[in-house]
Amino acid sequence: MNRLLAATCCLAIWPLWAASQTLPWDQTMLAAQKEYNHGHYRQAENHYLNAEKLAGAFGPHDTRLATTQNNLARLYTEQGKYDDAEQLYKRSLELWEESADTTPLKKATVLNNLAALYRREKKYEQSEQLYKQSLSL
Repeated sequence: MNRLLAATCCLAIWPLWAASQTLPWDQTMLAAQKEYNHGHYRQAENHYLNAEKLAGAFGPHDTRLATTQNNLARLYTEQGKYDDAEQLYKRSLELWEESADTTPLKKATVLNNLAALYRREKKYEQSEQLYKQSLSL
């Protein structure tokens, strides 16, 4: 009886606990975006790095990690940290390809961002291929 009661309580509390686990990541991402929009790149980077740690707690294939890495890569692109940005975009793409989320728009966004990075680096052939791949999605 006690085990049944404990299990019932855990099941009743689970949705509340799960929702509370996503809140810090959501808030951190919003704070990062706000700082990015105001040109406060150091603060934005700190928030994105924190969000990356938080997203990692949801599992290695969670799309929140892919989203965080894409946004951090966009920040690094803006700062001219192209090698760091490229690695993050590629990891984000891998996560989107491995995820159960079949929304092509999210993967297309990362492809577009990586293509823009390659365009900045004057890697036009790579850029063109990724733009075409993004458009096909």
